[in-house]
Amino acid sequence: MAKFLAQDVPLFQGIISDLFPSVVLPKPDYGLLLKALDENIRKLKLQPVPWFIGKIIQVYEMMLVRHGFMVVGEECAVDFRIINPKSITMGQLYGCFDPVSHEWTDGVLATTFREQAQSTSESRHWIVFDGPVDAVWIENMNTVLDDNKKLCLMSADLEQASPATVSRCGMIYMEPHQLGWTPLRDSYMDTLPESLSPEHTELIVALFDWLVQPCLDFIYHNCRFLVQTSPIHLAYSLMRLYSCLLDEIAATQEAAEPMSSQQITMWLQACSYSLWFGQWVGQ
Repeated sequence: MAKFLAQDVPLFQGIISDLFPSVVLPKPDYGLLLKALDENIRKLKLQPVPWFIGKIIQVYEMMLVRHGFMVVGEECAVDFRIINPKSITMGQLYGCFDPVSHEWTDGVLATTFREQAQSTSESRHWIVFDGPVDAVWIENMNTVLDDNKKLCLMSADLEQASPATVSRCGMIYMEPHQLGWTPLRDSYMDTLPESLSPEHTELIVALFDWLVQPCLDFIYHNCRFLVQTSPIHLAYSLMRLYSCLLDEIAATQEAAEPMSSQQITMWLQACSYSLWFGQWVGQ
C-alpha cells in the first residue's frame, strides 16, 4: 500500500477482494503510537491529517520488515547526511586500495557510516543518497540491503550489472497533493502576532480560503513556471511574505497612536489583495 498512488489504491483493493473474497485482515493496534503521534504533532504545531499519520505508520511498518527503504516523492526530520553518489568516483564513495602502497583509504560512505555508528544519540541516523540510481554505484549496496546487512566490496563485476535494489528496498511514495496546503495554513495561524484579535485571525483564514485555491488553479492552467514548484511551496512562500507585512502592523501597535481595529482590517485586506494577485501574476 505504501508504494501506490492515490488512484491505484481502489484498483488494488478491488483485485485483492476478488482474489480473497470474504477475507478481512485484522487491523493492528497502534493506540499508543497514535497517541504519541498526536501529542508530538501538536507540540510541533503541525496538523494531524489522516494521510500524514498514515504515511508515518507506513514508515514504521516498513522499518520492521526491511533493512532499507526509499521515501519517494517530494519530500524527514532525522539526523541525516546527504551524499550525491554521482558527484564522486566509486573509490571516493566506498573506499579503495592504493595501487602503490596497497593501503586502504575509506570513502565518504564509510566515514559517514562510522561517524553515525559511534553517535550516542537515540535518534535515527539516515544516509541519504540524493542522486540518480544506476548500476555504477547502487549494485554494491545490494548486500547491505539483504539479510546479512554486510557491505561486500571488490567482489562485484559492474560491467554488465543491473540494479536489483528495488526488490530489496521498501518503497514509500509521498504525494504532496494528498496533504494539500490547508494544513499548512492551519499551522500558520498559530504563528500570527498576538496583537491580532480573533476577528482579524478569522478574516485572514477567510481571505486564504477565498483567494488561494482559485489563484493556484489559475496559475497551473494559464501560467508558465520558470522553476517548477508545488502548491504547498507556493502557499508557504505566500505565508512568509504575508508575515513580513504583518510585522508592520505589530510595529505600528507600539507607536504613540496605534492602528484601530478597523484600520487593521483594511490593512489585512489590502495586503492580501496586492500580495496574492501580485505573486500569481508574477508566475
